[in-house]
Amino acid sequence: MLKKTITLLMCMSVMGASASYGIMHDTEYNMKQTTISTTVSATQDTIEGATALKSNIKNMNLTGYVGTNIKNNVKFWQVSAYKNNKNIIDQIARAKTNTNGFENILGTDYFGVDKYFDIDIADKYGGKSMSWTLKSVPSDFGDRDIRFANDPAAQTNFTGAKELWIKIDASDTSSPTGVRTAFEENVVGRESYRLKNGVSVTLHTASDSTVVATDGGGYIPMPAGFDGYVSMPLDETHFTRYFNEGGNGKLDLSAVVQFQLSVKGDVGMIGKTLYMDEFAIVGDVDGKALPVSGGGNDTYKVVWDMSALSAKSDYDASSLPWYGEFAGKLLTGIAYSYKIYPNAELKTAADEIVTDLKTAQGDDGYLGVFVGGARYSISVSNWDLWNQYHCITGLLEWHKLTGNADALTVAKKAIDCIYETFKDRSYIVAGGFETNRGIAHGYAQMYQATKDVKYLNEAERIIQNDCMDENGWYKTALRGGHFYQTSSNRWEVLHMIMTLGILYEETGNGEYYNVMSQIWEDILQTDIHNGGGFTTDESAQGDPYREGVIETCCTISWLAFTNEYYKYNKSVAVADEFERSYYNAMLGSLLDTDKYCTYNTPMNGVQGSCGYYDGRRVTSQQDISFQYNSGSPDMNCCQANLARGLGQLSEWAAVSDGDKLYLNYFGNSKIETEVSGKNVAIRQTTTYPVTGDIALEITDLSEPTEFSLMIRIPSWAHGSVATVDGVRNVLDAGEYYEVRKIWRNGDRLDLDLEIPFMFWTGEKAQNTFTSVYRGPILLTLDSHFASDKTQQNTVFEATSFEYSDVASGTAGGCMLFCDVHTASGTVRLVDFASAGKYNGASSPSTYWSWLRVSGNPGAMYDAHQRWMNSDKIRIDFGAEIVPERTAYYPGETVRFKLAIPNDCEVSDILGGDILEITSDGDSYTFVMPDEPVTVNVRFKQSGIGDPPKDESSALKISLISVGSVLGAAAIGIGVVFIIKKRKRAEKK
Repeated sequence: MLKKTITLLMCMSVMGASASYGIMHDTEYNMKQTTISTTVSATQDTIEGATALKSNIKNMNLTGYVGTNIKNNVKFWQVSAYKNNKNIIDQIARAKTNTNGFENILGTDYFGVDKYFDIDIADKYGGKSMSWTLKSVPSDFGDRDIRFANDPAAQTNFTGAKELWIKIDASDTSSPTGVRTAFEENVVGRESYRLKNGVSVTLHTASDSTVVATDGGGYIPMPAGFDGYVSMPLDETHFTRYFNEGGNGKLDLSAVVQFQLSVKGDVGMIGKTLYMDEFAIVGDVDGKALPVSGGGNDTYKVVWDMSALSAKSDYDASSLPWYGEFAGKLLTGIAYSYKIYPNAELKTAADEIVTDLKTAQGDDGYLGVFVGGARYSISVSNWDLWNQYHCITGLLEWHKLTGNADALTVAKKAIDCIYETFKDRSYIVAGGFETNRGIAHGYAQMYQATKDVKYLNEAERIIQNDCMDENGWYKTALRGGHFYQTSSNRWEVLHMIMTLGILYEETGNGEYYNVMSQIWEDILQTDIHNGGGFTTDESAQGDPYREGVIETCCTISWLAFTNEYYKYNKSVAVADEFERSYYNAMLGSLLDTDKYCTYNTPMNGVQGSCGYYDGRRVTSQQDISFQYNSGSPDMNCCQANLARGLGQLSEWAAVSDGDKLYLNYFGNSKIETEVSGKNVAIRQTTTYPVTGDIALEITDLSEPTEFSLMIRIPSWAHGSVATVDGVRNVLDAGEYYEVRKIWRNGDRLDLDLEIPFMFWTGEKAQNTFTSVYRGPILLTLDSHFASDKTQQNTVFEATSFEYSDVASGTAGGCMLFCDVHTASGTVRLVDFASAGKYNGASSPSTYWSWLRVSGNPGAMYDAHQRWMNSDKIRIDFGAEIVPERTAYYPGETVRFKLAIPNDCEVSDILGGDILEITSDGDSYTFVMPDEPVTVNVRFKQSGIGDPPKDESSALKISLISVGSVLGAAAIGIGVVFIIKKRKRAEKK
């Protein structure tokens, strides 16, 4: 558990005035209450233990903008996503049958070889051969990855080999050809070797043998019509190491898994076919006699003859290495969404996924999409463990939520298969490193589901053994370095890092928490864009201002990581960042129909601004169309992940820790959850984030129950007020407001959150622009709502936002509208989530979230404050003072009222020598100076003479320059900007 720093201020109510700033204690007595003020904070150097906040939500009953979006996505996408895209599990079932088609042997076509060669398996001389038929002559011939180890009949141990032999039949050709040979070994890491230029190799025919030299490209020259064998020595005199990723720098030959082959020819070869067969090794290999004379005591052993392979089928399946993740991502999202909206059809859809995964699973537990030697192979294009990790996560989440026994059985069987494969090996040899080591998080989750310690130990072994490279994320974090400068700076790594939370919880090792904290804080500072999206062009760049693709999957990984970190950090500041990312980047990825999502949700949606991609908000099916598969036409990585991103809300909205219930989400809802093991519901009536007026009511308790309701008061919500049991309480921004009492059904709490306008002043590529927020909502200029306005021709005054009109945007399909009055007329801004939509047009609108703002503040280096900047002066006030707003520019009129006890009257309002305070009988005003001031308000009990007696309360309004609080160094960087315009209803 994180240690709480507690400040106690005990004050007895005087003359009927009860001022509470923190915990409200219920009492059975008819007397004045004693109140205690509590400040809850958490810092990484006050760690004492490792308990995690947990979501026990059963239903959120959401309405309003957020509820409509999620409900529609469930209706139009989630309940039918698997039904209409069965291929996502057909791929797994197909791997189970171990179909040995040639398409399982072909690796990724990095060099476009398939455009000019048709490569397949053909019948030749009563057997099988690999056929290369030239379709056109390219300007440059490239290598084709042939993963022969995917063929279960192939042998990969070349130990004792002195030479590599290949049978080649080019008798169909009428002109000279060339063949280049390379291979990859995976003993430790990955190393590739290619035949050198100018070295001697031998061509063998039935009648003679000829020594030839490879040409400048490393090709073995063969005469027209050649039919025989090619032999080449397997040593580093003839082969050069041209690729090394984690290898040991030795030509071991004990685990050769792939050939990289290239064939070239001139126009005379077009339409002609060259055949390869009988890949063999010669040496001390316990083989048979050579097929030609010579060789001394060396023997000949065929390692791959293709006899078990079939030609490429007509099966229209994706060859994407991450295709196996889709079912798991979708199931995880459905589990989260089911807590928000427990729809019967949604449960049926998820149960069907579980059933079909069980059917598709191999007898050994394998739940991936790879076949034969490709399973768990070291190739960077093998994402086997990543795919199964997502399936395991989805199955465990569904089991945890619904108790579906099959879900746990399938998940455990899958991870046991992985465990038996790798328990004595490094996971670095498991393929795509940045993805596959995420299985550590799968192990950690399985431990929490089963309490079998082998899973926890394996999760820790992966972190401690396979994540410790000097430039990797773990050691860089320990040194306090930047995540974007590490060797693993892609978004997928966050799933690996999420393991640290569970390891910290289960082992108590504070280093795990510190590394997780360092990475989260650093990413927030260096790579979270103004809308809360993560990465540029799919990796951390150290520049949140950089234009480029902001992928939906990347943002979802950030939300997942933020949720995991928040469970242990338990601070409002982290919860605030989840809200910003969710309300802007996540909801902004959902397109008009609430069914499809974007691949790219850029800061500024301008056509052509993201290179190859449009730059505006279009469907992921358009931007990443290469992931299309006729058997699952709607599915791609982002679309599969969408439900998880939307459903993350249920993991954050209300979380429990023993007898404490933390409320983070504000919005029209009835959140059904539990605290202290008992069911409880919190009903909210509000239009948040349009306004900050929130009525909370406790329902569904079976009996009166004592617990603490911890209400998030956002870091930007200075001057917010809560009224509990008739007592008005001024709240500390950036803290949880704790109300501990014996709660009964019908108990209410009225929350009045101040929602200010705030600014993030741009730097680098955005150095002349500013992002404007209202609370957590990023305001955006959209061509659909302001057709004649652009980023360049529209200038806003910072002060103009103070007098703008904010209203619900529901009628226009938006969250909110903000009409800002400028010198050239009123300009309508919309929330970022609603910008860039099609709005019935044939193309999406153009939008800008970086605006031209005059009089904007400077940027601060604290990432938690960077989007909360202002050059206004903030007012901190007591419970008996009701200001019109809580921050002012110098020269503005400050207006406030008093909410003193009924049996009291005002005695004095003192503002020192520099203020002239006037009253119109209902309220008090003064002109805001350009320096901090203090206003003292004193009151006395009615009927007692003036001056007030000593026991009378002396209350203060303190107007504090944030710069003066932060110190002189901070003033040069920038100051917090909080402005607000709202008519406050008089409290009754």
